[in-house]
Amino acid sequence: MRSRQAYLFVFGGCIDRGGPMPSAGEIRDVQRATWAGLSAGWEKWDAVIMDQLGPVGAAIIERLDIAEDHQHLDIASGTGEPGLSIARLSPTGRVVLTDLVAEMLDIAARRARAQGVANIETKVCSADDLPFDDATFDSVSVRFGSCSSLTWQRRRPSSRACSSVNDGRKLTPYRRPKVDPLRAC
Repeated sequence: MRSRQAYLFVFGGCIDRGGPMPSAGEIRDVQRATWAGLSAGWEKWDAVIMDQLGPVGAAIIERLDIAEDHQHLDIASGTGEPGLSIARLSPTGRVVLTDLVAEMLDIAARRARAQGVANIETKVCSADDLPFDDATFDSVSVRFGSCSSLTWQRRRPSSRACSSVNDGRKLTPYRRPKVDPLRAC
């Protein structure tokens, strides 16, 4: 009789769940290494990828009502969108791009320089451990980062992302997926 083992797939990495459950740090390390390895491809195909994902970014931006002096946090920014577009809409504001993977943020910084966008900062950090004080930002966006953050789906309104936003609470609309990827294993 074959033993049953469950596996957790994390964007190209696979962790054998036949033994003890991996820690959040171990899962983040697999994600970090996987996305670092994919970063060159994202940069190479940036125009194609941005063309395909443009409508998603536009929908996010439309719902945020960005002002020219906005302080904005873009979580799991990858190569920079929608954060770079938001930075162009808030020329006297500031946009902080965060991602777990330094290589992806390096691409975002290069894209910002090439586009003449100077009001951005990058910060390597996990979406589930944001290092910002309460009420630091006017708005927050997350394009697809919730897919890769295991604890993000379990966040409550008191989470770090929500408490980092000023009283306006302009957050990207987020819907819980119909299938919990953790239970699908």
